[in-house]
Amino acid sequence: LEAEENKKAAMNKTEKYRKKRELYTGQDTVIDTV
Repeated sequence: LEAEENKKAAMNKTEKYRKKRELYTGQDTVIDTV
């Protein structure tokens, strides 16, 4: 699925921001805005 590919790319792209966000929100959920 193309959605899966985009999802992976977005997660890899925002991985460092994701980890930083976890410190503030305590969640591992990232809202992808592409």
